[in-house]
Amino acid sequence: MTDAVEPSPPRSPARRRRRRRIVLLALLLFGVWLTRWVYLHITLRPTPRPEHWIEQIERLDPPPPGAYSYDQAIRILEDAVQQMVDLDITYASPWRRRELLRADELRAWGGAFASEDFSKARAMLVTLGKRHWQLERASCETPPLIESSTFRPTWTNARVLLDHAQWSWAEDGQVDVVLEDWRTVARLARDTGRSRRRTDRRLEHVLYDRLAFAMTEWATEAMRQHALECGALGRLAGQEACLCPLIHARAWALEIERIMGPELPANEYCAGERPALMAMLEYNYVREHGDWLDVSEAVRWSTVVHQSIPPMQAPIPNRAWNLLSPAFHDFAEAVEVVDTMLAYPEDAVDLPAAKAISDAQGDAAALGALQGFPEYFVLGSGDVMVLLYGVRCRIGAALTCLAIRDFHLSRGRFPDELGELVPEFLPRLPIDYGDRNRLRYRREGDGFILYSVGWNGVDDGGVPRDPTAVFNEINPDMVFVTYP
Repeated sequence: MTDAVEPSPPRSPARRRRRRRIVLLALLLFGVWLTRWVYLHITLRPTPRPEHWIEQIERLDPPPPGAYSYDQAIRILEDAVQQMVDLDITYASPWRRRELLRADELRAWGGAFASEDFSKARAMLVTLGKRHWQLERASCETPPLIESSTFRPTWTNARVLLDHAQWSWAEDGQVDVVLEDWRTVARLARDTGRSRRRTDRRLEHVLYDRLAFAMTEWATEAMRQHALECGALGRLAGQEACLCPLIHARAWALEIERIMGPELPANEYCAGERPALMAMLEYNYVREHGDWLDVSEAVRWSTVVHQSIPPMQAPIPNRAWNLLSPAFHDFAEAVEVVDTMLAYPEDAVDLPAAKAISDAQGDAAALGALQGFPEYFVLGSGDVMVLLYGVRCRIGAALTCLAIRDFHLSRGRFPDELGELVPEFLPRLPIDYGDRNRLRYRREGDGFILYSVGWNGVDDGGVPRDPTAVFNEINPDMVFVTYP
């Protein structure tokens, strides 16, 4: 028979009281901690440092001494736009328009372009282009803008300047006026992308793309005009130089290169994006006591962006929503998201590689309000490099087309290969960003064809499936010029 288990002695009242006190003390401490946690999440607000981040961005590409302030630039651009409207220089769809003005449009706008009011507006834009402008100065009440507010008036003014260049050439063939308008557009584009943020770089590319189109079309139309006036494509230039002045393509190419700046490595091209995103994070995260997301503030900025209302007029959600902050990123996790989205693959060296990366990344990534951003859309690294290589290729093709025109006027024939343009008419051979070789050029009859190998990096002979499209998946090659 087994021995009976002896019952444990009863706990003493003192021991029970001690355990109860420990539990009560723990509950009291937890209550104090919770009360303090709730109080801090309801009362604390982010403490952004916009000046710190703006200074970092400005150091990447500082404007020259004497540059206009951002507010002065906005005022000049908007005053110029208003002047254009007063002169009835408007576009039904300025965002999509690429073609040159028709003859009837040139006649219709001739009076406006010749007016003193237009000359004053143009002079303001030329001066703005020469002096440049500084970045927008953020404040603790307003974070850096999602999209530069200078772009819309800059685009409108650039479009008018390019049309004025076309009109001026058709009226009296003044090359200096044409170059001044082009130069101003290039300078405005440079200042638009000076922040080196991805969204601003995209807007800069739009302006450079339109400039490249205008230069290419001007060169081909000028060559056709020259052929009509001279009666034959091969007539020697010395007999008609007075009718068709040279553009001095080499000097112009060097000037455009100075304005655009050197081609930067992929990881430096949009180096302003990280400081801008870090500044945005500081508007939405409370760095003290755990680096937590101010949900109420993040939702408020999302409302500002979606409803396009002034920040001070945006309703402030109940601060109690901040009690949900543990469900979202903390500051360190948000920074990891930023670094991941801004990483540049090292193999994006040409257009096909960048396009493949862009396709793999899908649509532009979005950082939502609950990650600390008011629906901040960030272009993928592949998209950025596609834009960069595309616009560089188009500008190179446009400058080459201008050089071919000068060569033809000077020599009475077209070059047999692009090497004949260097160094008298071009400082260097243009790069085909489809494969990092030179742009493709081929004589055809009395003219020539200038093209890039395009998305696939394969030379398909310069025969596009859609001759009206350039840099489009429809086309095996990107044909810039088919002359005549």
